[in-house]
Amino acid sequence: MNIDKRRAAHEAELLDSQISRLENQMQQKEKEIREGLMRERQITDANAEKITKLSSERDEVRKMNEKLLRKDTQYLHTIRQKEQQYEKLQER
Repeated sequence: MNIDKRRAAHEAELLDSQISRLENQMQQKEKEIREGLMRERQITDANAEKITKLSSERDEVRKMNEKLLRKDTQYLHTIRQKEQQYEKLQER
């Protein structure tokens, strides 16, 4: 009977030790999860900022292209006018 009590006490100590170890592991894993979620949130925020910046830059490039096309069209129009003026002067 005494041996059974000692054996049960020893098993209880082992179980308590195992519970303590598992609780520590669980706390560590929970900490890792929180840190991972925080990193994910930071990366998501950084990506959102980059997407916004990229969108602004794309709009700026589009506007610059449109402006360049307008200037090109205007330049070609001016060249045609000058050519016509030159032809008229040649006719005289």
